Amino acid sequence: MFFSDLLPQIDPKWHEAFVRFIETGEASDGFLTYLNSDQNCQKAMERLLAAHVKTLRPFMQAALATPTARRRKAATAPAAPKSRRTHAR
Repeated sequence: MFFSDLLPQIDPKWHEAFVRFIETGEASDGFLTYLNSDQNCQKAMERLLAAHVKTLRPFMQAALATPTARRRKAATAPAAPKSRRTHAR
């Protein structure tokens, strides 16, 4: 997905701010107000995020399938309950 696919949904006044926000995460108060109030802008952001998730999913799946990731997952799993046996004397 390219910016050119999303920009038609964004008010031309905010094109530069939209691209800057996507590239840097930085936004003016005015752009954030626009983002919070404009459904088309919100939909453009949702499309962009969905595309990023789709792109990253194979990498995440591969990372979770590695032996290191499996060991890490096992290490963070809840411990089995300890036995409460008492030794007779």
